[in-house]
Amino acid sequence: MDRKGLVNDYNETVKENKYLNITKDTGSFLDMMVCIIKPSKVLEVGTSDGYLQCGW
Repeated sequence: MDRKGLVNDYNETVKENKYLNITKDTGSFLDMMVCIIKPSKVLEVGTSDGYLQCGW
């Protein structure tokens, strides 16, 4: 999915049609923060594909 988003955003000229995914580094950082803090709830807004990996 990550590659699909990169290809789409590279080829698409209309901003509204781009996926506007966060970078893998940003996704990894957010994942690490969630795994460390272990909140009871998480509201994900606008990261498109998502990267959560800690499996809590």
